[in-house]
Amino acid sequence: GWAFCRDVHRFGFETFRKLAEAGTKLVDDATAAIEA
Repeated sequence: GWAFCRDVHRFGFETFRKLAEAGTKLVDDATAAIEA
């Protein structure tokens, strides 16, 4: 049970990190477009 929960937590964290990186890139692109 604990191993399953730990794996789900790790997967969730990795997914969140990727989403955060993608979100940051989108914001950077939008900012560049607005400033251009």
